[in-house]
Amino acid sequence: MPRVHSEQPRARKPGHPRQAQDGKPHTLDHLQRLAGNAAVTALIEERLKVQRWGAIAPPVAAPAAAAVAPPTLKQGDTGPEVESLQKKLNELGAALTEDGNFGWRTKAAVTSLQSDVGVKVSGTVDADTWTAITTAKAGSLAAVGLGRQERWKTWIPWAGLSRQQRQDWTALGWNAATWRSKTPPTASSKRFRVLTDAERAAAVRLGYTPASWDARRDVTAANAAAAYAEEEARAKKKAGKKAGKSVLPAGWIGSLHARSILDSQFGGYTKITLPKMEVLTASEMAKKYDGFYGAGSYATDGPLEGFNKDGVNYLNIESQSVDTEVHEMLHAQAHADWKAFAKENSTHVNEGATELLTHDAVSAHGFTPSTSYADQDSLVEAMNRQSSFEQMKKALFKGGADVTKYKADVAAGLKTGKTWAVFQGHYDHGRFAAAIACLK
Repeated sequence: MPRVHSEQPRARKPGHPRQAQDGKPHTLDHLQRLAGNAAVTALIEERLKVQRWGAIAPPVAAPAAAAVAPPTLKQGDTGPEVESLQKKLNELGAALTEDGNFGWRTKAAVTSLQSDVGVKVSGTVDADTWTAITTAKAGSLAAVGLGRQERWKTWIPWAGLSRQQRQDWTALGWNAATWRSKTPPTASSKRFRVLTDAERAAAVRLGYTPASWDARRDVTAANAAAAYAEEEARAKKKAGKKAGKSVLPAGWIGSLHARSILDSQFGGYTKITLPKMEVLTASEMAKKYDGFYGAGSYATDGPLEGFNKDGVNYLNIESQSVDTEVHEMLHAQAHADWKAFAKENSTHVNEGATELLTHDAVSAHGFTPSTSYADQDSLVEAMNRQSSFEQMKKALFKGGADVTKYKADVAAGLKTGKTWAVFQGHYDHGRFAAAIACLK
């Protein structure tokens, strides 16, 4: 089914501190008498903001103030401190919704990190845990996988590795004996970038990102089953209404898995971001799409597996594929310069390039790609023959001079008598064969 990426139908100067009669600066009790409790409270709250995570030095002219110790946090706590904790855990490789609620998934990420770095495993964020988090401590494990506690195989399903996990660890060089003896294989101590395509695919399925793999940090892997938690919960709830039970739609991989796939393939070009997303039923998709593009638009363009609008991915839980997850997320990674070049009057070049990158990524991770934009693919493939697939990747992710070079390469490949305006006019109006015929 087609996928659609739709961004078209388009003071006063400061003075010296006021002095008390004894010549010393006013203290908080003076301020309280002069301006009231509200002013003192506001001043203290502002001070605490900049001191919350450790020590930000006060101005030289002011007396040194002791740093405020970070708060102890535990399951059930809420507020901005919890949201900051979740953000920092995500920076270390976790995959939490940054909602300020310390739930069981946040606790799982905390306990996993504590296990990784050798801090007492409690699920409570105490001073030692804060130190490990704020210093981005990678842990003491010598190789990926050594921190895992699951058994290779057991009759208790939740205590052992699944069949897919065993296959993935095997692809990385482990076997039952070395897993039990904690004897790491060669691949487990390699940098992510030197792994083979099959090894990278296995690592991504196990929940690693390039950063967490290279840091020998199992926080993502240990939390991977719940890593797609919030998104999967919504998908299961919606799909369950139709199926009568809590299940994920066929082909579902989750946005976090899609981000890891893109990170492993294209992280060297740009930082892969996680766009906002909504999981919708087919009827909800139609309503949302018509709301953007007018009544009846979905009936003309649909049914759709997904589309991207204003940086948000809308995914159809009743018709989903790995390609869709990766394709729609790729749209959020495109540089503004590329968008300006590729979407001057249409989205054909942008869709073709995004689809070719989707095929590259999913194929490298063991999935069979499908084709939704055959004509657009052929157009961009013809353009790449004048330049290169590598240059197209640089242009899409990095923009700037790389976009300039890509366009210059393609323009230089136009046949005698053909101009860029003629070439673009053909593909703008869907005349793909005529556009391709303009190229040598």
